This record gives sequence, C-alpha cells and structure tokens, in this order.
Amino acid sequence: MQTGEVEAVSASNFNETLEEAILLRVNQRLQSDQLQALSNKVKTLYEQQKALLEQLDTEATNYETMSGQQMQLSQQLSEQEKILPQHIEVLSEVEALIFEVSGYTSKKEAKTIFYSVPFYTHCGGYKMCVCVDAGGCDIGTGTHLSVFTKILKGRYDNQLSWPFIGTVTYELLNQLSDRGHFKRVYTFDINTSMHVGSSWGFPQFFPHSSLYHYPATNTQYLLGDTLYFRVSVKVDNHKPWLVCTDKINMESLRMMYKKKVELCSYFYLLFFFFFFFFFVALKKCL
Repeated sequence: MQTGEVEAVSASNFNETLEEAILLRVNQRLQSDQLQALSNKVKTLYEQQKALLEQLDTEATNYETMSGQQMQLSQQLSEQEKILPQHIEVLSEVEALIFEVSGYTSKKEAKTIFYSVPFYTHCGGYKMCVCVDAGGCDIGTGTHLSVFTKILKGRYDNQLSWPFIGTVTYELLNQLSDRGHFKRVYTFDINTSMHVGSSWGFPQFFPHSSLYHYPATNTQYLLGDTLYFRVSVKVDNHKPWLVCTDKINMESLRMMYKKKVELCSYFYLLFFFFFFFFFVALKKCL
C-alpha cells in the first residue's frame, strides 16, 4: 500500500473515531440531562408527597379533634335527655295531652290499669300521669270507666307549692265527629292534699253501656276496641318567676349537635379525598 493510501485510511479512521466520540459525548450529555430532569421530577414529587402527608396529618388531627368533640357533645345530649326524657310531655297553658287506650276489652276483662305517658303540667311544673281503669274501680267496678290523675316524683318538686292546687279536665273523645265529647272537671284544692304518689279522680267517670254508637247524638266513644282521651291541666299555685329553660336548652343542644355532626362528616370526607389523592400521586411516582 502506498503512502497516500495509508494516510487516507488513517484520516478516515480518525474521522469515524471522532464522530463516535462526539456521538458518545452527546449521548452522555443527553443522558445526563434526562437524569437531571428525572431527578428534578422525583424531587418535585417528593416535595408534593411531603406536603400531602403534612396536610393529611393535619386533617387527621382535626378529624380526631372533631370526633372527640362529637363524642363529648353526644354525652352531654344524653345527660340532658336523662333530665327530661323525650317520652315525657311538657304542656303549656293552651296545650292538652291526647292519648289512646287500645285493647279496651282485654284490659276490662283482665282488670288492667292503663297509664298515660308522664307529663309536666308546664315547664318547671308538676309531673303527672293519667290512669284509666277500663273495668272500673270502687263504686264504678263493672259498670263504669274509672279515670284518675296521679302525681309523680318530678325534677322540680322542691321549687313547687304543695299540695297541688288546680283543675284537671278529662275528655272522652267522640270518634265520629268533633262534637259530643264527654267532659268532666276535677278541682284540686288544699283539702284534697294532692302530693307525690296521690291519686284522685272519678271512679264513675263514664258508663260502659254508653261507649257504643248512639245514632241520636251521633256519638261513639269506643271504636276499633280503642278509646281516646284528652287531658288538660290548669295550675293555680305555680311560681311563674322560676322559668324552666330545659326545653330551650334541649333544642339548642340538638341543633348544635346536628351542626357538629355535619362538620365531622365534612372533615371525614376531606380526609378520605386526601388519602385518595395521596395514593394516586404515589402510584404515579412509582
């Protein structure tokens, strides 16, 4: 091989080597840039993940706080409801207690006494219930309904005047129309000596024979083996300056409890969404 040809081959090899070196350098630079970009992306994702974890921890703390407040509020509500249970009625001056006595025949045969739900005569008043003896008692045994009022031990007994003085109006309701209701009024005075545990009323309140349909007056008090009574109370010796706020407090507490529950539900939902987005971000990172 001649000298010129050797030089040409050497130059060609040199050029190829140079190109390969340049390409290698370029590839290395590209890979370095890609690695840097990937590193920056990982760093960004790490910062986002860290921020999400911090927010998640904050929301978890808030949720635990709200849960604790909800439990505390629930306990307070339970304590209030122990003081004034929901099944106890509180009458106002214009309200009356209406209740039904079902299973009249069986109660009459078994000589079972029916007791109405307990009620307070007014907010801060006397606690009472109405007793209905379907078969009758004393001089009304076997012939009449007997109806009595019983004074129960109440929360406000120490604030009240004793004995109870006032009037109780009993009405046996006509189930065919809003007229013809049978009404009797019992007046309690100082001589009645109505104290806790006492029962007073009418042994001969209404005859059994008149409970059924009477076309002349369009009245029927017993229908479907059920009787309906309406009772109202007028208290003459209560102390109006001792205002009872239980009813107001209970309603306010229920509203507050409802708002707290809604707020806790909101935080719970927010907590769930943070968990969801955290796992989505983590999945993309991986």
